[in-house]
Amino acid sequence: MIKNIVPYYCTSLAAYEERRVQVPSLKGEALLEFTVEFQGELTNLYVRNVSIEDSIFIARLRDAARYLEFDPWGTLEDETDVKLRLNFGS
Repeated sequence: MIKNIVPYYCTSLAAYEERRVQVPSLKGEALLEFTVEFQGELTNLYVRNVSIEDSIFIARLRDAARYLEFDPWGTLEDETDVKLRLNFGS
């Protein structure tokens, strides 16, 4: 179901199936790397190589998660890594 959150950012569905996705950043200077981990009802979505300029990208992910009734939680660490934990709820 997490595929519904970021489908149009994914450059490779095969890579996404492997729970790792690389997509261009908004400024086109780097690739954002997603690592998706499934832990029961919790899904951790790690986004790496994120710059402050990409904050709108992260906001879009959070908005999409809210729209799909997930509970997004995220941090921006060292302006490069973001961890979003999407709670599928109980």
